[in-house]
Amino acid sequence: MSLLLRCFWKIPIDFCMLNVLVTGASGFVGKHLVQRLSSMANVDSVYQHSSALSDISKEYSLASFLNKKISIVFHLGGKTFVPESWNNPYDYFNTNINGTLNVLEYCRIENARLVYLSSYLYGNSIIPTSEREAVKTNNPYSASKHLAEHLIKKYIDLYGVDATIIRPFNLFGAGQSESFLIPELFRKIKSDQSTIEILDDVPKRDYLHIDDFIDFLVLLISQNLNETFNVGSGESFSVVELALEIMQLLGVKKNIKVIGQSRKNEILETRADISKAKSQLSWTPKLSLMEGLERSMQ
Repeated sequence: MSLLLRCFWKIPIDFCMLNVLVTGASGFVGKHLVQRLSSMANVDSVYQHSSALSDISKEYSLASFLNKKISIVFHLGGKTFVPESWNNPYDYFNTNINGTLNVLEYCRIENARLVYLSSYLYGNSIIPTSEREAVKTNNPYSASKHLAEHLIKKYIDLYGVDATIIRPFNLFGAGQSESFLIPELFRKIKSDQSTIEILDDVPKRDYLHIDDFIDFLVLLISQNLNETFNVGSGESFSVVELALEIMQLLGVKKNIKVIGQSRKNEILETRADISKAKSQLSWTPKLSLMEGLERSMQ
């Protein structure tokens, strides 16, 4: 059902008071999204689900949110760390697929709209990469996200659930775990070590600051699009380029040693074609890489 039908006839969506549910609310993206939603005039209540409340992969994990008149569910909950997915594939498939199934059932029963946080799913693809490119899942994590997308599309077709699928490229910003690259580089460059070791400088990635990503997500509150969107900066950088930018920002200079050790099934470059997001939602990133890195320090 369109969000417009949840509001008084002919009153614009932006003026409707909406209840929103965020799964994965305690995660990196979830914390930033909850904070933004809580400050918005047209959002009445922000309900939060995290693993501390219940296991999203279990049936009835969202039972406590029934009959709350929730209009939109931002499904961010799941397992996200690619290297770990190789060692624990069952946990990734179980959480990311069954968790999404439970959210879809919730949306079907409550007539709520879904915004699903998927992942980069294109492997080594044409650069820049549009949503039209073929999916190539090259690790258990991305495979689990792709299967979850299939479930969503079936619920759209079979039950009329409204859902938007988001494929973010690499996100970064304040509060991100040090297991991710940019926080790790900040830690190493701030440390006493004189040489920064980098395993592989061949791959390049598209890095988008979390503030720009949250801007994109909140745009979807006033939309009703059963579409898939790539969301990134449209630029790509190697690890050495990132390290040099951070050194410049911090005003330090250290040696960089590239070991030349590549990861399994490594993707050589990611760079998003964001023309669809620009044309349909008038969204473009506001922050340059350096501006985003500076905000990440705050």
